[in-house]
Amino acid sequence: MLPSSCLVRHLKQHAFSPTHAAKAVFSGVGRSAGPAAPQPAHHAAGRRNDGFRSVYALGYFPGGSRCGRDGGRMDSAAGAPAGRVILYLHGGGYVLGSLNTHRALVGSLAQRCGVAALAINYRKAPEYPFPAALEDALTAYYWLLERGHVPADIIVAGDSAGGGLALALLLALRDAGEPLPAAAVGLSPWTDLKLPAGTLRSICQEESLLLEALEIRSWGPLYAADTPLNHPLISPGRAELHGLPPLLIQISNAEVLGDDVRRFADQARAAGTPVTLQVFDGLVHWWHLFWRFVPEAATALDRVADFTRQVWETEEAAPAVRQAA
Repeated sequence: MLPSSCLVRHLKQHAFSPTHAAKAVFSGVGRSAGPAAPQPAHHAAGRRNDGFRSVYALGYFPGGSRCGRDGGRMDSAAGAPAGRVILYLHGGGYVLGSLNTHRALVGSLAQRCGVAALAINYRKAPEYPFPAALEDALTAYYWLLERGHVPADIIVAGDSAGGGLALALLLALRDAGEPLPAAAVGLSPWTDLKLPAGTLRSICQEESLLLEALEIRSWGPLYAADTPLNHPLISPGRAELHGLPPLLIQISNAEVLGDDVRRFADQARAAGTPVTLQVFDGLVHWWHLFWRFVPEAATALDRVADFTRQVWETEEAAPAVRQAA
């Protein structure tokens, strides 16, 4: 296993050169390059299109409009600043989930934020354990940079395991001295795959929560495989959390991961990372997926949009402030 500080450099040298970055997303890191030039995947995961391997297909969700069968361009909502994009990493315990399960959520988030969003169907465990998912997330990030997006125009977001993966992406980039995105958003992020015994004790009187926790706990070893569960790129809650961009973390006080996420937020703040923690009341894990039916989920997505606007307004104001100084 490569040390975390070497992972990004190894990928840049061996998995995707600037010309290979997009091909790697479609054709597989370390595999044959596939088509000479990558084309957008017009269909969601599970279907092969133009020779691309479906497991690496990219999904595009134009901001401000629904992504139908003919989607596939990185289009922004009318009036949205050119270049701004959300890189979204879906949840599912590193073993479940796809572009299909999260298409509506990502599309709604893109519309509310008024920017384009890019979601990837990263490789899943147990067939592809760590660091496969992180490799794919890094590949997607560099693919955006190759297309002309600057780091300050990218916000990384994800739910559950995807939220943890978004945080791991930040850590890998920071440790490699690479440019960081403007911010990250974790929707009930999975920050500690060990799911400590204290967490189990705190919910042991709630049968449904205990069963959910035991199931989630069984997924961690499938992803980690031969790597310890406390590896910082597997469990960001075990990492040094300094030097990261602003974070928005949303959690419910009734879900399994609640205590772990609050601890992560406290640790990040103590390390000097700006953290906005928003706690919602009485909602089950993965509640963001039900934004059509759960008012609190719709409210949460609106707050994500408020956060992204605030981040980018701050980025816009920064040059003027530095010039005035």
